[in-house]
Amino acid sequence: MLSSSEFDAAQIAMVRFSTLLFRQDRNIVAACVVSRRTKRGSGIEPCVRYSVVRKLRREEIPPWRRIPRVLDGGLGPVATQVFETGGPVSLVEHTTRERPPRPGASIGHVRGGGDVGTYGALVRSHAESLMLTCAHVVAPNGADSEVNDPVFQPGLGDLGDVGDEAFANARFGRVHTLKRGYPSSGTDPDVVGIIDAALVAPYDGNGISAMPHDGVPPPSPEHPAIGLVTARTPNEVYLQPIATVLSRVGATFPRAGSMADAREGMSIVKTGRTTDRTEGTIKSRSGVWSLELPLGNGGTRTVSAGPVIVVEGGEFAHHGDSGAVAVTLAKRESETDDDDDNGESGGDSQ
Repeated sequence: MLSSSEFDAAQIAMVRFSTLLFRQDRNIVAACVVSRRTKRGSGIEPCVRYSVVRKLRREEIPPWRRIPRVLDGGLGPVATQVFETGGPVSLVEHTTRERPPRPGASIGHVRGGGDVGTYGALVRSHAESLMLTCAHVVAPNGADSEVNDPVFQPGLGDLGDVGDEAFANARFGRVHTLKRGYPSSGTDPDVVGIIDAALVAPYDGNGISAMPHDGVPPPSPEHPAIGLVTARTPNEVYLQPIATVLSRVGATFPRAGSMADAREGMSIVKTGRTTDRTEGTIKSRSGVWSLELPLGNGGTRTVSAGPVIVVEGGEFAHHGDSGAVAVTLAKRESETDDDDDNGESGGDSQ
């Protein structure tokens, strides 16, 4: 298990250098802090792992684009790793009408086209019972979306019959709270936060269930929530930390003590509209990804966006699972020793 000082040294190095590396090479899509065995195998050391679309041999990479073998953010040297993950994919099967809907069910926005997402969990705000999901599920980017817009269950992409009666029957609620954007970190203009969350209020007469599909437990002190499924690559899934999400939307879970901080090696489970029940392992509790922010002149600026929780394996969630809430499994595991680093040292290939 990494000490606080080791973790801090690695996190500072990651944040300091990642934006520059993202800008130098679009092949690099994300970074996170992990632990790994020392070369002698006698202990654990911190490491900054860079996820790339495709690994290249070292000789194929211009020197100015190579990921350094070691980073130093001012608190000591930290080794790097390279991990091939494929290109980033935003996540846009429980696809039928449900009354009341259960967490894991399909929901979507009237102007979302065929895109759909997942009702993640029942939360409370000012004594109201509301549905938690991602903002991009019920207020798609680029659409003229706003609070009080109608929300459909199932999402219109799953409705099939788009006749007037089916359309009316699928109108389930309205956007209650909408929080999305990339707030500045306040200290570094090249590092931004991530907020992509929304609350949905059912229309009068419509109820919602707190009990998820597929035997997944609802957030509770026994199975605390860890994160909100937000995006994926073929080999990784990214979660927003649940404490940050609920703080931004002003909501809580029905039972106190139903959230926990992510830990490396923690086993988690979720249910989603597309992949139903899946289990996964947290690879890193602190990561950033490469993000292109639009500028007023029509251009873009590359920044590091985070923090995100990184789940190993792209099969944990797929398109349509955005908004799902991941909770701990019944058997809680201590932090693991790191697995091998796929045979590469940092900077050897990307």
